[in-house]
Amino acid sequence: MTSEELQQIQFELQTKARSLAFGRRLYRGGLGKQYYWLKVQQSEAALHSKLGFENEWNFYQSFLNHPEADFLIPYQLIDHQITVAGEQYQQGILLLNCPAHFAVSPQELSLKQIQVHLLASLDAVMHLYQCGYLHADLKAEHFVQHEGRVRLIDFEQVRRFSNVPAQSLEATPRYMAPELFHGEEKTVQTEIYALGIIWLEWLTQTRLRVGSYKDWAYLHCQRLQIQLPTQFLLFQPVLEGMLAKHKSHRFTDFEQIRSILFTVID
Repeated sequence: MTSEELQQIQFELQTKARSLAFGRRLYRGGLGKQYYWLKVQQSEAALHSKLGFENEWNFYQSFLNHPEADFLIPYQLIDHQITVAGEQYQQGILLLNCPAHFAVSPQELSLKQIQVHLLASLDAVMHLYQCGYLHADLKAEHFVQHEGRVRLIDFEQVRRFSNVPAQSLEATPRYMAPELFHGEEKTVQTEIYALGIIWLEWLTQTRLRVGSYKDWAYLHCQRLQIQLPTQFLLFQPVLEGMLAKHKSHRFTDFEQIRSILFTVID
């Protein structure tokens, strides 16, 4: 997209109130029939917000010339001053607006279609992992659809998996594996746990709700129960392997999930 086309878009602020205070800005706007998201950062933004934006920018930049990275939606890095809604920014990340993958209700799908739906989200996470990264902030809203494939968005917390400890341990309590509440590092198994929570909430069409951070820790470490609707009980072994409280009982890699998903429905 050219600078002239970018200036034609009437962007509207979509940032959540909490993020506004940190200097983060997320806009949505359309050009013709196509809509876009624009993520920018104020110069006086909070440090952790700046680091997240920087991390995402560098991640996208590393894949600019990698067409095989089909877990990404079309994007453009804007590395010059832009003015949006009267405010000036030095950089921006422009993303194509895509439909949410988990917006459809499983009640509207056959068991085979549910299997395909789950596998599609798993494939996106697996492909990212095969490129050497953990998303490290998986949420249902971070899975979108584009050109017949599931893609991932929001890479502020993305990190290369290695033996090097992460610089921070930012995570959303709703999706945190029990060991994260004890200060352990994010790993493939914490990624699997987060994906398991996403699948559990989608299959039950029920969002987990508790109060404080301490309440979330109690839920994930002790109280979480997997109670699927009767018609979806064949997926119970999959979720039990993904959401085991102890790492020693949890799946250790994505291929295990893929294999058992293929066995629950012939």
